[in-house]
Amino acid sequence: MAQVTNNLRKGFLKTPLIENFPTNQPKNEENFPRFWAGFFLRTSGTRFLKEKYNHKNSLTTMKRSAYFLLMIALILTGRQAIAQENVSFGPIVGVNFSRLTNHPIYNDWKVGNSAGIFINYSGESRLGVNGQLLYSRIGGESGNGASKGHLDYIQIPIMGTYYLNGRGNALRPKLMAGPYVGFLVKAVNESNVNINPEGAARAYKGVDAGAALGAGLNYSLKNKVWLNADLRYNIGLTNVMTNASDVHNRSWGLNVGVSFPLGNYSPKTGKFR
Repeated sequence: MAQVTNNLRKGFLKTPLIENFPTNQPKNEENFPRFWAGFFLRTSGTRFLKEKYNHKNSLTTMKRSAYFLLMIALILTGRQAIAQENVSFGPIVGVNFSRLTNHPIYNDWKVGNSAGIFINYSGESRLGVNGQLLYSRIGGESGNGASKGHLDYIQIPIMGTYYLNGRGNALRPKLMAGPYVGFLVKAVNESNVNINPEGAARAYKGVDAGAALGAGLNYSLKNKVWLNADLRYNIGLTNVMTNASDVHNRSWGLNVGVSFPLGNYSPKTGKFR
């Protein structure tokens, strides 16, 4: 790590973006990335923004933009090499199989999809937390498949996670359970015609809530980068229609994502770094 730190210092010295190189560098190696992040953003970041709007030579501006992004990447890489991250985040995509219980038309299973981002926390014990922000298309279709009702939601599930083995294993099976809330974005049929027009008596309510149960696994692709996969069953607990009773969302979801290290959270101190 000392050699990496020395190489980073030498690289900064040779970078044309750095002026008035400070002499009060931290002696503690763990503080080095944080110190340089602040210094770089104060000096190079300010100069970069000024030149972006005032410099006549666009090629020079592009070069300085590249330097700026490169240095930020080096700072973050150096920081991640130091900390033992237990918080990660990344993109997630999935396929849904959903229906609307007791709906007069859309009561059979149909296929939809979802995409979004997620964040994981994995503690020293086998317990963890998973939160997601998803755009999901669920709903249902008629028994003969001729009619489909697509309900598009912004869904926010927050699930407790229990890992079946400890940290340090390359393959970590897991069980998950927790609540979710969904905010209806639009409702259309198979022809993309609005089936929830604005007015005093909309057919579909704007909020759905329920519980999610699932199981899956995390697999280490390389150092601190994980493949996350799970199979989940969502149970809608609220009636989603205004003119019918006991109509609930039901859906199965198969989801795959990739997580990257974000930082380290200490439950004892409540601090994130």
